[in-house]
Amino acid sequence: MENRRLAVLLSGRGSNFVALHDAILRGDLRAEICCVISNVPEARGLAVARERGLNAICIPSKGVERVEYDRRLLAALFDDTVARRVRIQYGGSVKPSNARELMSQPDVDGALVGGASLEARSFADIVKNSI
Repeated sequence: MENRRLAVLLSGRGSNFVALHDAILRGDLRAEICCVISNVPEARGLAVARERGLNAICIPSKGVERVEYDRRLLAALFDDTVARRVRIQYGGSVKPSNARELMSQPDVDGALVGGASLEARSFADIVKNSI
């Protein structure tokens, strides 16, 4: 079986990343860490990854819309073509009152409607307001 390629996301010390990397080094986990990514520039885990000779990347999220951050993350993990082609579904609170605004965002390709879909009228209004 081929080694799994892992990308590790962290925001602090990176204790879970260290445990994964140590397990790989011991041979307990058949994988390789292709990159370590954080949205926190000063995250200690990024420095630890660099000390271990791994690719460590910071993708700041402060002041960036979630969908834009997700596209930047996809570009770092794959490439710009993949980042543009992946369909991103909005997964927050979708209601008839905000559906039009959410679905008009250029990077949002759809929505995962939760509780509002349980009421037929509410769901119909979300659909109507989305087109």
